[in-house]
Amino acid sequence: MWMPIDIRSPVPAYQQIKISVKEAIVTGRLKENDTLPSIREMAQEMKINPNTVARAYRDLEQEGIILPKQGIGNIVIVSPVIVRQSLIEELVGELSLTMTKLKKTGIQFQEFAKVVAKVWESI
Repeated sequence: MWMPIDIRSPVPAYQQIKISVKEAIVTGRLKENDTLPSIREMAQEMKINPNTVARAYRDLEQEGIILPKQGIGNIVIVSPVIVRQSLIEELVGELSLTMTKLKKTGIQFQEFAKVVAKVWESI
């Protein structure tokens, strides 16, 4: 269900987890009142350190997306519409990092636009 962590990505693993959870909400795989896997379960499933998952869950809680309930787990408390906007903001941040790197290498905007169009069509 969860996207695998890309260890080559400049995006930290905890942010990748947040994006994966948000994508699951936006696409309907997770709904309001659904419970996320425990920190330990998620860490085992994704083959990462539990502290990384804990950080992602803390951030999601601070963003008002999940709520930890004693004895139950972390519950999704927000609608897909709200999560979609948050996800877009995070992805724009990632895109900005990539575009900055490309611009520093001397790639012109027109060339970048062609690459984006090609990638967009391939997915």
